[in-house]
Amino acid sequence: MKPIHFLIVCFGSFLIAGCQFDPELNTLATETPDDSSSPTAMAISTIAAEESSPTATGTLFPTSTATEAVTPPPTFVVPDVPPETRLAFQCLNIQPGENSEPGLEGTLILDKEVPIDDEHLEHRVVFLDLTAGLIIAEEGGFFPLVSLDHRYVAYYQTELDKQGSIIKRDLIVSDSKGNHVVQISRQEDWIVPKGWADSERLFIGVSPQSAGEGFLEPPAWLIFNPFTGDSQLLKPVFDRFLSRASIPLPGSWGGAVYNQNLTQAVYLRFAGDDEEFFTHGLWDLTSGQLVVSLDQIFQTFSIYNDIYLEPNWAPDGSKFAFVNKMPAEDDTELYVVTSGGEIQQVTNLAPYMYLRDSLSWSPDGRQIATFISPNYRDKGGQLAVIDTLTGDVTNYCLQAPSLQPHRLYPRPPIWSPDGTKLIFDIETFEEDPVLPMIYRLTAVKVILVDIEKGLAWEIAEDMIPVGWMPGTTP
Repeated sequence: MKPIHFLIVCFGSFLIAGCQFDPELNTLATETPDDSSSPTAMAISTIAAEESSPTATGTLFPTSTATEAVTPPPTFVVPDVPPETRLAFQCLNIQPGENSEPGLEGTLILDKEVPIDDEHLEHRVVFLDLTAGLIIAEEGGFFPLVSLDHRYVAYYQTELDKQGSIIKRDLIVSDSKGNHVVQISRQEDWIVPKGWADSERLFIGVSPQSAGEGFLEPPAWLIFNPFTGDSQLLKPVFDRFLSRASIPLPGSWGGAVYNQNLTQAVYLRFAGDDEEFFTHGLWDLTSGQLVVSLDQIFQTFSIYNDIYLEPNWAPDGSKFAFVNKMPAEDDTELYVVTSGGEIQQVTNLAPYMYLRDSLSWSPDGRQIATFISPNYRDKGGQLAVIDTLTGDVTNYCLQAPSLQPHRLYPRPPIWSPDGTKLIFDIETFEEDPVLPMIYRLTAVKVILVDIEKGLAWEIAEDMIPVGWMPGTTP
C-alpha cells in the first residue's frame, strides 16, 4: 500500500533554536564596507534580435499496454507569439520506458521513499545504471548531492535502534557504483548539506550561535572537504544583508549563494533606504566590496524572501543567472550577470510567457534548462531550454506541476554530463476534499529528454532524480 503524503502550501521561514557550533573555525567573511564603496548605476545589455539557427517503491522503465503505447503531451495550445520572443515550440510525446533509445550512459542518482510502518518513511539513495536499466546499488540515505564534476555523490545516513533512537549519524561519499569512498561521523552541529562548493568540498549548514536577546546569527555554511577533513566556516557578512532563515534547511539557501571558487556571492540585500523591499547583490569576498546591486531589475517585498529560488552560478563560476521580479509586475525575464557586474537580459518573453526560478546550467555554461508558462499564476510550467548566447528559447510542452510546500516551482532539470539530455520529474497531486490548501502527492514520473533528437521517455516512477554521473568514476 502506498503511503499518503500530505503537502501544505504555505509561506514563511522555519526556525530551530538551541543549537551551537564551534566558533574556532576559520571564516572567509570580511567586514562590511562603508557607503563609499557602493557600485555605480547598472548598465544592462540585451541580445540583439538576429536570426539564429514517491512514494512507496520505485519502478524502472515502466511498461505500457498496447492501448497506451505513447503518452500524448498534456493539453497545451501553442500561443501565437511575435518573432522577437525568439520562442520555438518542439512539443514532445512521452514514450514508455521500454522504447528508450539504446546507448544511454551513466548512473542516475534518485531519492526513494520506502514505508517503514503506517506512519514512517525511510529515504533511500538509488543508483540506476541507465545502460542496463537496472538498479546497481541502493541504501538508506537522505540529502543526496552529486559533485560538480559528477564523480561522487554525498549523503547522510542514520542508524536507529529498536526504540527508534539515533545511534549513528554518518556522512557518506560514494562513487557511481555505490561504493563508499568516504564514511565519517556526522558532527552534532551539522544540519543539512547544501551542495558541493567544487569537486572536493561540500557546503554544510551549521547551527547558528546566539546573537543575544533571543536572536540568532545569520545562517553559516561549513566548507568541508570529506577527503582531507579540512574545513572553513563561511559567515555571510554583507552590506545590508537580509538573512533568509536563522538556520539553513532543506531547500533553503540561507540568503547567499557562492561561486565554486568561493571568491564571490550573490545575496539577499535590502533595497532602497528602508527594509520593505529586497533585491540581489553581488559581493566580492576578496575585496570585501559590493560589485553591483540589482535594484532596477529585481525588487520585491522583504516578507516574501523565502519563496524565491536562489540565483544560479554557471559551472565555471564566472557568471550567474536569475529571473527578475519587480513590485506590481508579473513580467519576468532571464538575466545573466558576470563576475564584473555586467548585466545582460537574455530573454524577451513577456508578456507571452513567464519564467520560473528553476534554473539549471548546461555543463558547458551556454544553455539553461528551466520551466516557462503562459500563465504567471501557474505553480509549474513546461520544460524549456534557453541559449544564453543567442536568446533562443525552445519549449518542449512537457508540463511539470508543483504544489510542494516552500516550493512553488518544479525542481530544476538535471543535465547529462555530456549536455545532450535532461532529466526532470512530473508530480501528480490530489487536493484534499475536506481540508483547503492540503494536497496529496499521488505519483511521480521521471522523464528523460534527448534534446538533440527531440525524444522523451518515462524511465522511472515514484522516485526523485537528484543527479547524473558518468558510468564509471575516473
